[in-house]
Amino acid sequence: MRLFNLLTLIYVLSAIPVWAADETDLENLEAIPGHPKYSLIKPGYALSLGGSMFQTPSASLGTPLMLSLEFQPRFLQGFGIIGFGPMLGSMLDSNIYAGGLIRYQLVVLHEQLIVPTVSYEYLNPFSTSGSTSAQAVMGPAFGAWLFLNVLDSPDAGSHFFTNVGIVRSYLVAEYHTWSSLPLSFFYFGLRLEW
Repeated sequence: MRLFNLLTLIYVLSAIPVWAADETDLENLEAIPGHPKYSLIKPGYALSLGGSMFQTPSASLGTPLMLSLEFQPRFLQGFGIIGFGPMLGSMLDSNIYAGGLIRYQLVVLHEQLIVPTVSYEYLNPFSTSGSTSAQAVMGPAFGAWLFLNVLDSPDAGSHFFTNVGIVRSYLVAEYHTWSSLPLSFFYFGLRLEW
């Protein structure tokens, strides 16, 4: 629990001076021929939403659904991207879990099509709705994300950035192993970075 409190404090303090990219960020970037200028911005935040489409081994938990918000310090984006932040989960057994995660993305190429990731998650029962058997879940997750911007037209991506501020979007596929239960499942979702 101390680790979660420390990560939460770091997240709140480090997020204060960083805001989504604006027009001044674009003016200071040097363009790469053939690439839209917004694609050079290093995103500072990410939002992921998804769930498991397969029945988990533990029928009492149901199918996991998760929402996470991550802070990705721009100064740590030299060789890959490190992100951390809070997450919420529901196992469709009426239990809601709250906790956090830390994640590493292996991004070595500009507009890399497949991004391998590894993360570690910790979730504590927040609302148990009458179930006394709920316990904390924790463990690693391994994934491969599909970079959706490459599949879209440059004009559509540019409009998405201009209107909403989204720099990157991914289709997420991950394998989660929560050793505390034990429980393993495949997770699919959508990730937006700005």
